[in-house]
Amino acid sequence: MHHQFSEFCENIENAKGMTKADIATSRLLVYQSLPFSIRGKVNDFLFSTDSKATHGNNLFEMLADISEAQFGYLVRMVVVGKSESQRPDDILGYSLYKIAENAGLDVAAIEEKQAEIAEDRARKIALRVSDLEAKIKKLNKILELAEAQ
Repeated sequence: MHHQFSEFCENIENAKGMTKADIATSRLLVYQSLPFSIRGKVNDFLFSTDSKATHGNNLFEMLADISEAQFGYLVRMVVVGKSESQRPDDILGYSLYKIAENAGLDVAAIEEKQAEIAEDRARKIALRVSDLEAKIKKLNKILELAEAQ
């Protein structure tokens, strides 16, 4: 079966769009990317309490039946669950930013608050550096006096 389907897929004329099974499989691939630490929370949201058996073919069928909103939640939870999404310079960090922005999170306000925090830290560091430079200057004078004697 695998070999024949692989050959079937190699023929570009057979690429005619997403089937229901393609969609369910894409959901399965996303689901399998879930960190284990949040899988239970996601299962609680996606599946009714009497259908928690998320193994084997049952999981495929269950994912085939979730709504677009539920799939969006699944995608968001996978991204949030990946440590790379905490780094703005990583593609997952950028993805998280765009998902948050498109979901309606006020990213401009968050960025403004972060800029204020960064400016406050910079002021504190500049003050500390200035204090240290003054201490170094005093110590250098003491050292010069000691060497002169």
